[in-house]
Amino acid sequence: MVLATVLTLRLAPHGLVCDYRYGCIWITTPSDAKNWRDPTGVAEIKPARGTLLAAAWDESVTTAFTTAALAEVLTKLAQRLAIEIDTTQIAPTPPDPNAFPAMTNTNGLPFRHALGLLLNETGCRCKLDGEMLVILPPDNQ
Repeated sequence: MVLATVLTLRLAPHGLVCDYRYGCIWITTPSDAKNWRDPTGVAEIKPARGTLLAAAWDESVTTAFTTAALAEVLTKLAQRLAIEIDTTQIAPTPPDPNAFPAMTNTNGLPFRHALGLLLNETGCRCKLDGEMLVILPPDNQ
């Protein structure tokens, strides 16, 4: 039996379904799955062909850590992937040295999925400015 079938059969009596987001299986309600829209902005990013970001977009990444500020995690990823990520709007400050803590382990996922998971976890968003990803704080900041 295929995993999707098994999950569907096991979740149905509980009023739950499977959805696929950021390269992972999500267990959620049917309403959430039907109405879900990417809050991070990652789905809207379409790197221009031939750019460093386009080359890195599907590159497998490792972000194994316990807890680190999102800006720190993304800065390390940017260095490894040789891309530009502007994290100035979410950078830790003296009053908030652990701004936007990220705890998700995204080992082996393509960069685009890792980015989506990390942004989703912290409530942050991103946009593309030329070839640079700009990370934005949650709307309520």
